[in-house]
Amino acid sequence: MKKQLLQILLIACVGLFGLQQGFGQTTTIYTQDFETDLNGYSHTPSQTPVIDNGDQYFHRAEPSDSNIYEGNVGPYTNITGSWLFVGSNPNTFNSGDPGILLLGSGIDVSSFSDLELSIDFGAVPNDWDETDNLSVEYSVSI
Repeated sequence: MKKQLLQILLIACVGLFGLQQGFGQTTTIYTQDFETDLNGYSHTPSQTPVIDNGDQYFHRAEPSDSNIYEGNVGPYTNITGSWLFVGSNPNTFNSGDPGILLLGSGIDVSSFSDLELSIDFGAVPNDWDETDNLSVEYSVSI
């Protein structure tokens, strides 16, 4: 099945880091997990994984939820925390628009330099097609 969006694992470790106070010291200024629904993030569209829904969802899920896997693949392993964010074909039920996961709105980075964005992603093996894509956009305004 074609995926318009990689089944995303934004594993409890989505972070924005700032380096400060000399070489080799890192300070974490933002971390996002999905343990509490809609705490620190928002998403459009919103559809939970359900049985036999044609792989159309964009929501947080537990790694043990069989509805986020096709066939005999899964479950995801090495996950930090009990929840992850997954997406499959969100444009199908979002009027052709892609799914958008918004994290960390309004983080003050004005006192940091040499920022680094670190995100953990995962995909179901052998389920990535030529037409599939995943875009990551960010903006920093100081």
